[in-house]
Amino acid sequence: MRTAKFSLASVFSIILIFCLNIESISQNEVLILTKKRNGKVKTIKQGKRIKVFTNTGEVYKGKFTIKEDSLVIRGKSCVSINDVEIISKNSKGRKILGSLIVVFGGFISLTFGYGAIYAVVSGGGGPFLFSIALVSAISVPIFVVTKGVQMHTTGRKFKKTKWKYEIKKIGS
Repeated sequence: MRTAKFSLASVFSIILIFCLNIESISQNEVLILTKKRNGKVKTIKQGKRIKVFTNTGEVYKGKFTIKEDSLVIRGKSCVSINDVEIISKNSKGRKILGSLIVVFGGFISLTFGYGAIYAVVSGGGGPFLFSIALVSAISVPIFVVTKGVQMHTTGRKFKKTKWKYEIKKIGS
């Protein structure tokens, strides 16, 4: 007689698949952004982090859910889709890339800084090489680090004047 043997891993995977299916069924509405000029469509699923600027000047940021024709941000702030002026979304990839650019800018600063010190110590290049290395050690990393910080902190903005906002049900 054969008996069914279930390992803990197989039971856990069955429970995980069940939970993921329930989550996908419960999130059946998405925020659709359509560019007015060319019809390009961006879809933002519930649970993503966004920043919303309203026509009254208020700013809300956090993970959002959809309730009827309104966006509920962090479970407490309810904003009608008609009152939204700008939606800003910053992806994780953009944040990671911004962080890497900041680290790269620091690396450039160290490299050019050591180059300037080497030019003085070796005496080979003289003051001209030292000044070029010093200016490069200051100006290039400032530009690179600033761009990295901008990429890390600011997201893509979808303005109401250029994009049409709507809430749609998916899977029905």
